[in-house]
Amino acid sequence: MRRAFALFLAATGLSLALAAPAQAQLSPGTSGWSSAPTEAGDAETMRFMRRLGNCIAERKHDLGVAFLASDAGSPAEDAVVSEIFKGNRNVCMGNIVSATMRRAYIRGSVAEWLYKSLADGDRLNLVAAGAREPETVVTMHDFADCYVARDAAAADGLVTQTQLGTEGEKEYVRQMAQNFGPCLPSGREVRIVPTQIRMAIAEALYHAANGDRVQAPKETQ
Repeated sequence: MRRAFALFLAATGLSLALAAPAQAQLSPGTSGWSSAPTEAGDAETMRFMRRLGNCIAERKHDLGVAFLASDAGSPAEDAVVSEIFKGNRNVCMGNIVSATMRRAYIRGSVAEWLYKSLADGDRLNLVAAGAREPETVVTMHDFADCYVARDAAAADGLVTQTQLGTEGEKEYVRQMAQNFGPCLPSGREVRIVPTQIRMAIAEALYHAANGDRVQAPKETQ
């Protein structure tokens, strides 16, 4: 049975530990500096996600393409992700020593940067030629494919004119939401979470520009 469609997440699903030293209480009455990793805040988390997608798209380009060519949630995707993050000194992790991330967010970040690497004058023409509106909307991927097919220019603007996790992104999505109606399943309550919208739309734009669409993950309960 498919789980009810929803445009929200209870939490970001991102947890990062920074390698940079932080001031800490060492013992009662004594303060100093500790070299232990510290948890990243929201702003650092969003900066990391921007850098991560950019790094994979540029420095691990072929793996990034293979990542997005794999079916979400498949063994093939597992294998590519393992290869991307292989090794103790992964160049794309920067000063992050450990991370727990929603894989859909990594896909979206990589898709955004691969999409933005296309020439400005070509992007929307490619999307217009490759976008396909789904027959029914069940998953977030369906929603994003639908929206991109209906308003590619607005979708493009979200990922090219705003930055992930910023007030500009929130305001842009707020304006876009006025036209979400035709791409939402009827009779279901939704909440809008800008980051989730952005990630899904970035991947939809990437696949439309490349004239493909991988299998979206099946949602069950």
